[in-house]
Amino acid sequence: MNRLTTSLLLLVALPLSLAASGARTDAPAADGGKYISAVKLIGGNVGEISSLKADARRNGWTVIESDLNAGTRGDQIYLCYKTTSGDDYITDLYLSSGSNPVSNSITVDGRTYTLCPNEGGSHFTGIKGDLNSNAGGDDIHIYYTKASFGDGRAVSEIWFNASSSGAVCKDTGSTAYDLNKGAGGADIFMHFSTTAGVSGGRSASRKSNVIGEVKLIGGGAGEISALKANARRNGWTVIESNLNAGTRGDEIYLCYKTTSGKEYITDLYLSSGGNPVSGTITVDGRTYTLCPNEGGSHFTGIKGDLNSNAGGDDIHIYYTKVPFDDGRAVSEIWFNASANGAVCKDSGSTAYDLNKGAGGDDIFMHFNTK
Repeated sequence: MNRLTTSLLLLVALPLSLAASGARTDAPAADGGKYISAVKLIGGNVGEISSLKADARRNGWTVIESDLNAGTRGDQIYLCYKTTSGDDYITDLYLSSGSNPVSNSITVDGRTYTLCPNEGGSHFTGIKGDLNSNAGGDDIHIYYTKASFGDGRAVSEIWFNASSSGAVCKDTGSTAYDLNKGAGGADIFMHFSTTAGVSGGRSASRKSNVIGEVKLIGGGAGEISALKANARRNGWTVIESNLNAGTRGDEIYLCYKTTSGKEYITDLYLSSGGNPVSGTITVDGRTYTLCPNEGGSHFTGIKGDLNSNAGGDDIHIYYTKVPFDDGRAVSEIWFNASANGAVCKDSGSTAYDLNKGAGGDDIFMHFNTK
């Protein structure tokens, strides 16, 4: 997967200490867990970056002290990560030069990759964590996946240096990629190590016809027909329930894909987290990912807020694929006016109206698992 074959063979075949030896002196030390469970980018100008780093560390992130825009006049950018000793780990990282609007998820070799969450200055977040923010050069974004690989891998280290040997390539290319390409500055290459044979501890059960992916589409009346048609052309099922019905806001629809494999959604969550909206949240020790969103500029700018352009509460959908003890998989999602058995907000115990504070119809979210 987009890195030199010899390097990958070394990582799989040798103990980690040998596979990594001599490769760098700047690799981050483990912070209590074995494998990397979450990543995010922070970026901003000189006046912003110190507080961004401090805030990240206060919230349990390790900041890799390598400015990914070093030597340019652009924003300072740093990758942060968290680790785990459990089953919720990242298995691969990917560099993409996707065009605007930047997609919140992409599919590579049948696996879904999620855009690395980004926080910081308005320009940096506005271009969704472009690694050349305010520096010119190529548009480049980091994606990650937690989908399983045949070797049972888990990402255990990430580092950056000036060496192209064994570095990550861009898209499906075979040449190591300089993160400052076209922007001048220092040569910066991204590297990561994987530990093989890890996923024996992760649930390996298969489920038939369960939900593997979700996304939201939203926009004005003039945009939504094309958004629906494009989703269907790309294999999505559109749930025909406007989540902003009865308001003057954007029309919003949830779309899903099903799977008979091992990569399925196990839980859905409604969060009223404040701005900036986080790309991931942790609930009862599990990492939940913000539902990808596509459509109008206002809807995507507020990251799929279910009351987009309607006022009312800020509310976002998150999902997880982390296993539960009962081996559950989400098999159905629907919306109606009944609060009975509906999803609550945050960790509350009261069914939550998705139009809360915005007027309009009573809309509650429901799902089944099997």
